[in-house]
Amino acid sequence: MESFFKILKSLRRLAGFLLPLVSVIGVIILLYDFGFEHTPETAALLVRFYDYFLFVVFMLLLLRVDYAGLIRKKVKYTKTELALFFIFAFLWLGQFPLAGLFSEKSLFHRILDLYIIDVALVVLLFLAELSLGSLNMSRYNLNPALVFLASFVLIILIGTILLLLPNSTYQGIGLTDALFTSTSAVCVTGLIVVDTATYFTPIGQNIILVLIQTGGLGILTFTSFFGIYLRTSSSFQNQLMIGDMLNEDRISDVFKTIVRVIVFTFLVEALFAVFIYFTLDERQFPSHSEMIRFSVFHSVSAFCNAGFSLLSDGLYDVHYRFNYPFLLIISFLVITGGLGFNIIFNFFRYLKHRLIRLSKQLFTRNVVQYKARIIEVHTKLVIITTTFLLVFGFIMNLVLEYHNTLEEHGTFGKLVTAFFASVTPRTAGFNTIDMGALLPATILIYFLLMLIGGSPGSTAGGIKTTTFAVTVMNVISIARGKNRVEVFRRELSIGSLRRAFAVISLSLLAIGLSVFLLHVVQPGLDTTQVIFECISAFSTVGLSLGITADLNTASKWVIILTMFIGRVGTLTLFVALFRKVKTLNYRYPTESIMIS
Repeated sequence: MESFFKILKSLRRLAGFLLPLVSVIGVIILLYDFGFEHTPETAALLVRFYDYFLFVVFMLLLLRVDYAGLIRKKVKYTKTELALFFIFAFLWLGQFPLAGLFSEKSLFHRILDLYIIDVALVVLLFLAELSLGSLNMSRYNLNPALVFLASFVLIILIGTILLLLPNSTYQGIGLTDALFTSTSAVCVTGLIVVDTATYFTPIGQNIILVLIQTGGLGILTFTSFFGIYLRTSSSFQNQLMIGDMLNEDRISDVFKTIVRVIVFTFLVEALFAVFIYFTLDERQFPSHSEMIRFSVFHSVSAFCNAGFSLLSDGLYDVHYRFNYPFLLIISFLVITGGLGFNIIFNFFRYLKHRLIRLSKQLFTRNVVQYKARIIEVHTKLVIITTTFLLVFGFIMNLVLEYHNTLEEHGTFGKLVTAFFASVTPRTAGFNTIDMGALLPATILIYFLLMLIGGSPGSTAGGIKTTTFAVTVMNVISIARGKNRVEVFRRELSIGSLRRAFAVISLSLLAIGLSVFLLHVVQPGLDTTQVIFECISAFSTVGLSLGITADLNTASKWVIILTMFIGRVGTLTLFVALFRKVKTLNYRYPTESIMIS
């Protein structure tokens, strides 16, 4: 019996080694299938390949089951894992008729497209193996910042390869332009060197959409989400690593946070895609399916603060810059995506607490004396700073551009467009006005809004609202002669102040370096336009004064690096590159130096 169990264990190890390899082979064949035109003979061979491929996968899945553990009752499987296995088996076996294997008259051929099932199973297998592999990274004791950095590099390279496929574009695309577009999508920036609407096929546009969604939330969020439901448990070290990357302090809530982020994101994007659909004019679309695709694309792009559009002129298109309900929906999505998931979940916890407290007062008539501190200081700072920036940007845009770029709108239109113009510079990248006609004073306002960006833990970029707020409070505290920074009856830690100073310093250094390099590699560019372009790229905004398409190859590479550094964060980059110093067990004597 023991020898039989040893054989099963060896086969299980072999299956565990072969399944990831087979999943990669399946994805490569899938890319070849989707990315190239095929003759009827090649198409038939691909169909036959899927049949044999899925047969091999099914057998490997059978071998990977721990039969010895099941017999000895030492292995437990989650309901989701078992459901996934049986779904895979049902879909694969359902392809074949009762008489004759690999015949084309199966049940699924009559009710479903067999090709779609094959593709879905290949993708499902790859996601499962990738997710399980990502959860095993903790055993290598890797720096979480380095893993975070590498995940973005990986998805950018994959996106570049996908966009280089012949079926992704109508006329082909160069390596630099493909890399630029992939980086812009993954870093949710929105700067483009080719027209998304006319240059890319629907397949290419869908690839960009997936890159936006993956980059907005992070590929590790997705893989961790799938890995949760494919594994019964996770190591404490694994939870620490993922919590570090997600900025989640409570280790016990790491996986709950991942699930909430994924579910909340898809629910909001789906709901507002429906809202966008009902604001569209069906006369502008060839079919309802195109209206749905347009709605979903812009809902995802807005929530992820990406700024990509399926319109050649962006939202400045004459049919959309006057569609004020549409613009308000996009604004709400941008603001929601830029607040940060921890802020949104904290707000939900507050509402839940208030409802419970109110129900107790109504039904038990007991007055609750204790007021729990639900709203965190971080949440208050984000809400106040965001509101201030929105109101400030709205007023300045309305006053400065009232007789300029807002001239073509009515009174209500001016209000909506000015509000939209205060929302999108904070990392969204959509524009409903002529950017080339902006007044110099308005451009300076845009500089400030773009540099600050959104909030930590969101899909937005920039130095973040909390960094700006902490810096301002620190300046006020120094001016008032205080030796500490206090807010909402709490004292901010010295670590927060040091981090805010480091982020601002490194961000300005990165932007200054990119401006310098652009002038070196392309001297004829206007300085104001260059500064605007570099801040927009670093803060992952996507707005431009019109020079993006005119950049040469070297300039494009500078912007690519700027977008990447801005998305992963300058401080994260330094943490990934330099080994962390352990806590020092000594202190030198303190001495002051002259600052001013």
